[in-house]
Amino acid sequence: SFNRANKQLRVKAMRASFKLKTLLASNHNPSISLAMDLFNSLVKPILLYCGEILGTNIQSKEITLKGIKESSNENIRELVSNTLSPILGVDVNTCIIRAIRAGRKSDTSTARPILVRFKRYTDKMNVIYQSSVLRDQNITIEQPNISYEIPDLEHVLLNYCKILLRVPRNSVNAAVMGELGMFPLYIDTQTRLIKYWLRLNNMSNDRILKKAYDTAVVQEHDWASHVQDILCRHGFQNIWLNSNVDANYFGNMFKERLKDTFLSNWRQKIRSFSKLETYSQIKKTFAMENYLSVIQNKSFTTS
Repeated sequence: SFNRANKQLRVKAMRASFKLKTLLASNHNPSISLAMDLFNSLVKPILLYCGEILGTNIQSKEITLKGIKESSNENIRELVSNTLSPILGVDVNTCIIRAIRAGRKSDTSTARPILVRFKRYTDKMNVIYQSSVLRDQNITIEQPNISYEIPDLEHVLLNYCKILLRVPRNSVNAAVMGELGMFPLYIDTQTRLIKYWLRLNNMSNDRILKKAYDTAVVQEHDWASHVQDILCRHGFQNIWLNSNVDANYFGNMFKERLKDTFLSNWRQKIRSFSKLETYSQIKKTFAMENYLSVIQNKSFTTS
């Protein structure tokens, strides 16, 4: 499974990271920039291995239904079927993989939302585009916020960064990343995924790999749906419909869009933490701070 593969990559990357930290410790005063360059050259490739496939997010086929009344002996699939049948016009049970209530069961003040995962991405989009049909029933449809991060792999990067800064493990991740100007791994993973998809889509039709991809698109497998979803979420629906673009050129453009989105969320995060109130006023740019290169005695960087 993808989870098992990611865990194996984490183990290998942790070993390489530990070896690197041992080598850096033998050097009395290595610069932070050198330590980050070595990580990017020696450990990061392990974390990004096969990211074009392992970076797939199955949440791309999910929606949340809010406003459906809850009862103790309810049949959730039947509720979802009755709710969505006016839109899909078919047996909804054949269109969904699962439907569950989200949130605490003890919370009886309001009906818990229902998380629905579809078999096909197009069914999900049809429901979203025709959500106005459900307004008379005071039912709203939302797409869940998707995180493209793979926690097992991001943990290796964050752990290394915190060791370099000599801060506690419970330090706020957003502040640690901002202090070093280090973007999360998923930006590289998703960029590689999109470049791979473009090259795959522009292969000649007689290639076995292209035939397998075309089948995946028709059957709306998770990987193809993920590509479509991430392009649409970032405003590149036209690329999904017409992929006749240069992979490297568009890949760089897509990477910048991911970075812009991350930076916007990062600024909101550091403002939302009360413990970062002062930091959020001082920290203006997402980049490695100069003091990390200027100060030679590392004891001055810690409290």
